[in-house]
Amino acid sequence: MNIDGACHCGKVSFSAQIDPEKVMICNCTDCQTLSGAPFRTIVPAPIESFKLTGVTRSYVKVAESGSKRAQVFCPECGTPLYSTALENATQVMLRLGCVSQRSQLKPVFQLWQRSAAPWLSEIGSIPGVQTQLPPPPAIPVTTFNTSREIPATVEQVFAAISDSQRLARWWGPAGFTNTVSVCEFKNGGRWSFVMHGPDGNNYPNECVFADIESPRKVVVQHVVEPEFRLTITLASVAGTGKGTGTLVSWSQAFESPEVASHIEHIVVPANEQNLDRLSVEVLSG
Repeated sequence: MNIDGACHCGKVSFSAQIDPEKVMICNCTDCQTLSGAPFRTIVPAPIESFKLTGVTRSYVKVAESGSKRAQVFCPECGTPLYSTALENATQVMLRLGCVSQRSQLKPVFQLWQRSAAPWLSEIGSIPGVQTQLPPPPAIPVTTFNTSREIPATVEQVFAAISDSQRLARWWGPAGFTNTVSVCEFKNGGRWSFVMHGPDGNNYPNECVFADIESPRKVVVQHVVEPEFRLTITLASVAGTGKGTGTLVSWSQAFESPEVASHIEHIVVPANEQNLDRLSVEVLSG
């Protein structure tokens, strides 16, 4: 029977003549490892009938018997193509998975059954689908994370957060200012302020300092719409210049996936601008 085949990327192709009554399954542990599957299906082809086009690479495997065989594959996509003896080769053992006529070639014999996967006899009873499994439902994004390294100590960065006047100077996206009426920087303390946008609109905000661990962590609960929980953590890092720097991790978690999705295009750049302004405040402080 005349057959042909190719690797996955198509850069290596071949043709050969084979006997369909010699298609085999090999269950040896080497074939399992080299194929990445519980067994490998192979068919021998006389070497004089085998024609190959393209560049290949090979890996030499030493069998249990001590014989050495070249495992030939495509160097571009990694498709296993065939194996052959290193010396005095009379045939190649083609990998059935890259043969175009593979659906017509039913195995008639099995090798190395002592190492066969014990569940292979039950494979026909395993439920399946005709094509790929459908993708899992998308997990809605409710948390937006970012970070920034500031060339200052943790204490210096924390000071720019804990001081109400300094907090008012940098809080919010670019172009915003703040009028603070209450800022009780303590666990459970209120933070009430109005943000004044560059468009002339005012945005009242009510927050609670849900958790403060000086000088490493501040958690702000925004208690009016849109409800979210902002966690700011500070960690020392090796600075690029003198001294050390601080890695500011910023995690904003919204209560509602719908709200998060609706305002993501605003929140993501706004958080970056907030960190820009915090960096300026720390370095000017």
